Amino acid sequence: MKLLKEYAYVHTGYSFGGSLKNRPVGNTAILQMSNVCDSGNYDVERLARVNLPYKSNRDLLQDGDLVVRARGFNNRAMLIKNPPERLVCVAPLTFLQITNRRLILLGYLQWYFNLAMTQAAIADIAQLNQKPVRHVYVRDLELLRIFVPPIEHQQKIVDFFNLEKDNAKIWAEINDARLLRLENWLLRELHQNECDEEQVETEKETAC
Repeated sequence: MKLLKEYAYVHTGYSFGGSLKNRPVGNTAILQMSNVCDSGNYDVERLARVNLPYKSNRDLLQDGDLVVRARGFNNRAMLIKNPPERLVCVAPLTFLQITNRRLILLGYLQWYFNLAMTQAAIADIAQLNQKPVRHVYVRDLELLRIFVPPIEHQQKIVDFFNLEKDNAKIWAEINDARLLRLENWLLRELHQNECDEEQVETEKETAC
């Protein structure tokens, strides 16, 4: 096993003194905890924006960086894809920048980081910090141990995982459609039963 710091730089997010509001103007887009999701989809137009002085490329999020929730019970990572020109994440978010993409794939690192066993290892580390709210520091993530197989093996894992993820999405859509059809059928049955009961009551009144 290898240490994460052998393959990626770990940075803490930008620290602001006060709360951030969703301003429509500003030279820099801001990624906050509420914007981080496993799918990696975020609406750039809805991100808060602020005016920040020049930041080096190391501080700005780049295509392929991983943003990690460093506080709370969810420490999963989101892969940044096609970010705007200037994008930073806010502490307590942390971000990883892979140092050599010929040795480790972006998709593999995200997959491995989000594994249940990796999340459990991070949770164990965070508990040692004895904070009221679970918190993982940069130094903790740097010393996180990871498996790094040959790049060809990594690619197979990523391809298979993405295929299964797509299949799961398709099955979820199929199940949603089946539930909708079932609901419609039950509603029709309910309506038919009401009509039948009304007809019976009408026949009784007519007979009287």
